Parts: sequence; structure tokens; C-alpha cells
Amino acid sequence: MDNPLHLLAFAAIVAFAMVTEAALGFGATVIAVTLGAHFVALDVLLPALVPVNFLLSCGVLLRHRAHVDRALLLRRVLPAMAPGVAVGLVLWRLGTGKSLLVAFAVFVVGLAAVELTREARGHARAVRPLPRPIEALLLACAGVAHGLYGTGGPLVVYAAGRALPDKAGFRATLTALWGVLGVVLLVQYAVQGLIGVRSGQVSLALLPALGVGLWLGDRVHGRVDERLFRRLVWTLLLAAALALLVRSV
Repeated sequence: MDNPLHLLAFAAIVAFAMVTEAALGFGATVIAVTLGAHFVALDVLLPALVPVNFLLSCGVLLRHRAHVDRALLLRRVLPAMAPGVAVGLVLWRLGTGKSLLVAFAVFVVGLAAVELTREARGHARAVRPLPRPIEALLLACAGVAHGLYGTGGPLVVYAAGRALPDKAGFRATLTALWGVLGVVLLVQYAVQGLIGVRSGQVSLALLPALGVGLWLGDRVHGRVDERLFRRLVWTLLLAAALALLVRSV
């Protein structure tokens, strides 16, 4: 990245994204990609961000691993998402930068609209578990999104989140999921030659943002009203995705 101001702006975005994920259990990549794509190309952004996000998952899990719902993660979430991740990675290799960016912007606009509508109607995150076939289908779609953009979080939140009514268990289980999927993405990016000196320099520049996320995320998790925070995040994402869509087309 040649422009220091762009790098600084991206680092600030990543710091906000890390705080959000450390507090809620999801959101880092979708925030960083939606906002960061205004400053960094997608083929540089994701290979630089995924290693830092993986370290965030490790840091959160070190402190909260006791809350992970291993049965849900290993028996339902990962088996349903794995085929979708493979499909998403193939689509990532076939897509062009502009087409991927437009598709991602549309994806985030749709998700943000759904989430804000649900929040406006007063629906809590965990109501009742979805029927297993619907849950598996949504998780498979989340896998495709994760393979394509490094984030299937919102779909996972909607599907698996209904089976995780406990706030601490929700955050810890999703964090464990992102850690596992982060390894898959890192291997894929390395095989494609996308992880190298260029992405490594950006990753190193993002380490202070990681520290901010780990330090502040726990405090936000315990003290800030979660529903209000989620509304603010999704409103910001909707505005950023619309701007990204306008710019890309």
C-alpha cells in the first residue's frame, strides 16, 4: 500500500472491526472489507486481514474457551459450512476484483437491511432454533460467503445464533469457528501466492489495531447495550455498502 493515509484509515477501520468482533463474536471481516475496500484493493485486503483476525480469535479463545459449545460447533456448524467454503474459494479464484466487490456490496446491503428490519421489529437474536434443514442450508450459504469474502458471520449469527442463547457461549463458539475457518483461508491464500511481503507489511501495520480490539472488546462486551451496538454497526455497514456499490458500478 503506497499511500500512508490510506493505510492509517484502514488501520482505524480494522481497530473498530476488531473491537466489534471481540465484543459480539462476529463482524470484524464484514466491517473491515465493507469500509476498507474504499482504501485497499480486495486482493490485498483479505490476505492481510485474515492473519490478524486469526490472532484475534486466538486471543479471545485463550480467555473464554470454556464457553465454547463444542457439540454445536463440531456436529452442526462446521459440517454444514465446509462444502460451502470450498465452493466459495473456487468462486473467489474465478471472479474479477470489480465483480467480487459489486457482489459483496449487494450481499452486505441485503444483510444489513434484513438485520435492521429484525431489530426494528424487536426480535431478539436467539428466539427458537431453526429447523435443522433450514439451519444447514443457511450455514452452507454462510460457507460460500466465507470462502468468497472471508466472512459468513451474519448468516451464521442468524442460523446458529438461535441455538446459542447465552451471550458468552455465543461469542466464544463463533470465535472458535472463525479460528478454524481462518486456518483454511490462510492455507488457500498461501497456495495462491497472495500472502507475501506486500500483505505481510499491511498485516504488521494492523497489529496495533489487534491490540486495541483485544483490550477494548471485553469492556464493550460487558458494558455496552448489545442491541444498540448492533443497530449502529449495521447502519454503518448499510451506508458504507451503498457507497461502495455506487462507486463500483
